[in-house]
Amino acid sequence: MNLILRGTVLATAVAVASLSQSFPAQAADVFKNKTIKVSIGFGPGGGYDAYGRLLARHWGPHIPGRPQVIAQNMPGASSLKAVQYLQTAAPKDGTAVVIFNFGQITNSIVNPSKTIKVDFRNFAWIGSMNRDVSVCYVWKARFPAIRNAADLNKVKTINYGLTGVGSASYFNQAILLGVFNAPLKQVKGYKGSKEKQIAIERGELDGDCGDWTSVPDDWVRDGKVTYLMKSSPSTPEGLNPAIPYAGDLAATAEKKQILKLLSAAGEIGRPFITRKEVAADRLKVLRAGFDAAMKDPKLLAESKKIGRPISPMTAKEAVETLSELYAMPTDIIAKAKAILPGQKKKK
Repeated sequence: MNLILRGTVLATAVAVASLSQSFPAQAADVFKNKTIKVSIGFGPGGGYDAYGRLLARHWGPHIPGRPQVIAQNMPGASSLKAVQYLQTAAPKDGTAVVIFNFGQITNSIVNPSKTIKVDFRNFAWIGSMNRDVSVCYVWKARFPAIRNAADLNKVKTINYGLTGVGSASYFNQAILLGVFNAPLKQVKGYKGSKEKQIAIERGELDGDCGDWTSVPDDWVRDGKVTYLMKSSPSTPEGLNPAIPYAGDLAATAEKKQILKLLSAAGEIGRPFITRKEVAADRLKVLRAGFDAAMKDPKLLAESKKIGRPISPMTAKEAVETLSELYAMPTDIIAKAKAILPGQKKKK
């Protein structure tokens, strides 16, 4: 074994040993011989699938008792199906975990369902693997005249795909529609970002609003798309810092607040949650194991290899961001809802 590999193995072993020693004996045994299932709210091939499976491969060694961790796809309604499963039918012992689209947080605030109400304050948060930034773009070869969001009005129609109401893509498209009056036509029925990207390359769609980390490497390398705006003031590695933040394009202070509500959940990025009924000692074990996994040299090496950056958020940080969003003024929530697709006539 070479010195670098030996050092990595030793560091991981020390981290795992330290984690086990930080919990009482009974806590160290609660997940022994157990299987933790990470339900991914989308089909295979997209960014949420990549992050869910990456965690599943590296989380177990950082949890006392070393449980088996497996990933399973549970697509439907832009990950809402997986969230509803967790809320109603999943085990309450910490063995059921879900990764979901952060846009569903915004959806729960501006468009709460009367029949199946989801409030993300009523889940136990484990953490997020990456604080993502969404970008809106068009296929450059098809629309060479479009260089920014204002240029969208130079064309008659732009076709964007939807995985369903409540995704981050849905809300960023709402920004283009409701704030910038873009001539967007939304095409429903796509199961995930990968399907939409294939449709863009085939000419069925013209662009998308999606997570920066999900934009294909060759699109970035070869400059195949023109970026219109980003959902956060921060600029992730690899994205041109000149791409404007949507909030800076808003004409009024009120519109800036609306944009913040519609896009700020992106700071939570790639979140993992479990049931609120999970016992405190078990939740502590899951959170500590998650935080440790985010520093695991093997996970970090694999994340770099597959192009999925790690910029983690602890459960405490995620809950703080969540609280800020749910505390938004009711008039801003109402005005944000009014610009959503299908709501305009109700203004």
